[in-house]
Amino acid sequence: PQLVFEDREPVPDTALIIVDRSASQHLAQRKEQTDEALAKLLEKLKSLPRLETRVQETGGSGQDGTLLFQALEQSLADLPPERVAGAFFITDGQVHDIPAQKERLGLKAPLHALITGHDKEHDRRIVLLDSPRFGLVGKEQTLRFRIEETGAQPKPLKAWIRRDGVLIAEGRLS
Repeated sequence: PQLVFEDREPVPDTALIIVDRSASQHLAQRKEQTDEALAKLLEKLKSLPRLETRVQETGGSGQDGTLLFQALEQSLADLPPERVAGAFFITDGQVHDIPAQKERLGLKAPLHALITGHDKEHDRRIVLLDSPRFGLVGKEQTLRFRIEETGAQPKPLKAWIRRDGVLIAEGRLS
């Protein structure tokens, strides 16, 4: 038989907060909603014993869109999995890097999303399908595009094309 004495000190768990600061988060009151949600969440988490919080802000990165899961992965990189209490996303819900399988997430703790905006809002974006790399003066050019809407019933729209502020084409889209 052997008698062993150990001095143990509990280590705190960590809650991760990933804040979406992409361009769509600057529409309407989303920025203010995001800031308010972050402040309230930090206040609530601060009241929990032996819990640290980490906040990472991330914006869109060009054409890749909003990469919240990439930011989450970076935040998890130096944390032992057993110390992660959970993660929070504060976002408008437009996330472009959701893993296909939850196993690829690398998170074995709860993941929560606080969504900014209002339930009646919708998103609209223009997708260029075909555009010329250059144009010749006096020659007609063809530009093809599509308008995508999420969160609303598509309605006919009117589009204007201007060059140097001068209207050069207009039409109805359906």
